[in-house]
Amino acid sequence: MWESLEADIIIAAKVRIRRHERYAQWVSDENKRRARRENGATGAVLLKTPSLWERGSAFNPYKVHSSAGRLASGIRSAIVERRYKPLSPEIIKLDKPGGGSRALSVLSIADEAVSRRLMKSLLRRNQASFNGRSYAYREDRGPHDAVEYVAKSWSGTNRIFVAQYDFSKFFDKVSHKYLLHALDEHGIRRTRLEQYLIQEFLRIPVYDEREEKLLDRASGLPQGTSISLFLANVAATELDNLLERRALNFARYADDTVIWSESYDEISRAADILHHFASKAGTPINLEKSPGIQLLVQSSRSATEFTSIQSTDYLGHTISSSGVSISDARVREIKRRIRQLIYSNLLRAPLRGRQDMGRITANDRDYVAYIWQVRRYLYGGLSERDLRRYHGGYVPPRSFKGLMAFYPSVDNYQQLRALDGWMLNQTILALKRRADILGLSGVLPSPHGLAGDKLLKLEVPSSRTGNPIDLRFPSFLRMARVIRSAVEANGFDVLSGRPDVYNYSAELIG
Repeated sequence: MWESLEADIIIAAKVRIRRHERYAQWVSDENKRRARRENGATGAVLLKTPSLWERGSAFNPYKVHSSAGRLASGIRSAIVERRYKPLSPEIIKLDKPGGGSRALSVLSIADEAVSRRLMKSLLRRNQASFNGRSYAYREDRGPHDAVEYVAKSWSGTNRIFVAQYDFSKFFDKVSHKYLLHALDEHGIRRTRLEQYLIQEFLRIPVYDEREEKLLDRASGLPQGTSISLFLANVAATELDNLLERRALNFARYADDTVIWSESYDEISRAADILHHFASKAGTPINLEKSPGIQLLVQSSRSATEFTSIQSTDYLGHTISSSGVSISDARVREIKRRIRQLIYSNLLRAPLRGRQDMGRITANDRDYVAYIWQVRRYLYGGLSERDLRRYHGGYVPPRSFKGLMAFYPSVDNYQQLRALDGWMLNQTILALKRRADILGLSGVLPSPHGLAGDKLLKLEVPSSRTGNPIDLRFPSFLRMARVIRSAVEANGFDVLSGRPDVYNYSAELIG
C-alpha cells in the first residue's frame, strides 16, 4: 500500500504547483490585458506568494516535489515502526464574504498524501458499507446525484413534508469515542496499521480561535484532510441506517441532510431520529439555523395547516416539485462575477482616464476580450460554434467544464433566460457608459450602438486580418441545455466541475 507513497507525494505537490502556476498565469495575462487597454500606470496586479510557503519547506510544493523520494522513505519507515505522527497544521485565516474571518488548518503536503492514500485504501474496501443515500466523498456518486435524486422524488408532488436540520459544527464536534465505536459497529475493514494511522490523524491539534493557538484535540475531525471525509461518512452511517429502517426518503451530503415523507407522523419520527443521533454523536443541532419540518406545496396560494414552502435550498440548488433552479445565493455570486468581467474589460480603463484608444478601431477589441472571458466562465473550453453544434444534436462523451457544469440538474429555463437577459442588459448599459465616457460619436465601432437582438448574433471581420470574429452573445440557457443532453447521453462522468470541499483560497495555500 505504501510503496507508491513517493508518487502520491509528487501528485499532491504537482496539484499545488499547477494551481499556483494557473494563478500566476492569470496575473500575467491580466497585467498584459491592462497594459494593452490602458495608457500610463496600469495598477498592476501583484503576484502573491502563498503565505504557507514561508512557514517551512513541508508546505512549499516545489521543495516537496524535489525531495519526494527522501520524504516518502522516511515516512514509510515511521509508519511501519509506529513512529509516524502528522506535523502540526499551519493556520491561515480566510476572509468571510459577510465580514470577519475563519481559521483554516492545513496539513503538510506529505501528510495530506498519507491521508489521501489511507482514505482511498479504506474507501476501496468499504464503499459497500455506506448507505445508498449517502453522496459525499465517494467515487461512485456525488452532489449531482444527490440533487437529481431529491428532484425526481419531489417531481409533481402536491404536498410533501420536508425536514432539514443543521448540525452545529459537525466536523468540529463529533465524538471520538462514538466514531471509533462506529468503525466497529459498521464493520469497516481496516488493518491494525490503518487503525493506528486513523488514531494519529484524530490526534492532530485543533486551533482554538478564542485563545488563538493549537490545543490538544478532544473531539472532532481535522478539517482539510482526506481521511476526515471518510470518517465523517462513517460517523453518519448510523443516521442513514436509522432513517432507512423507517422507510424514510432522504439524501445526505456530508452533514447536509434533507428528509421527506408524505406522512407527518413519519417525518416527526425522522426529527426524533436526528435529535437522538446528534446527542449520541456529540454534534448538537443548531436550532436557530434549522428550518425544521415544513410542508412543501406547489403554490403559495395553497391553504395549509402547517408552515408551507414552495422550494428548499440544497447543495447550491433550489428544488421544488416543479423542478430545479440555481439557488439565490449562487445567483448573486454569478452576477458578481459577470459584473467583475464587465468592469475590468469595459469600464476600468475609461473611468480612470487611461483607455488606449488604439484598441477602438472598426471594432472595440476590449469588447471582444469581454465576450471571450464570459464564454470561458460559462462554457469552459467550448467555443460558440461547438456549443451550437451540440445544441439540439449529438453531444459526445467529452469533459465539460465551466460554470454550468456545476448545475446539470437545473431545468428552470425561465431562470436561465432571465440570467441571459440580465447579462445582456448589463452589457448594453456598460457599453453606453463606456461610449459616453470616451466621447464616442459619429460612426461608432462595433458593437457600440447595436440593439440587443444584434448583439445576440454578432459576427464581425477582424480589423487586422479580415477574418470573421464570432461575437455571438454567450448564453446560460444554451450551455445548460447542452449539459443536460450530455448528462442524459453519458451520465455525470462527463462533468469535470467539482466544488472544493472546504472552499480553499488557492492563492493562500498554493
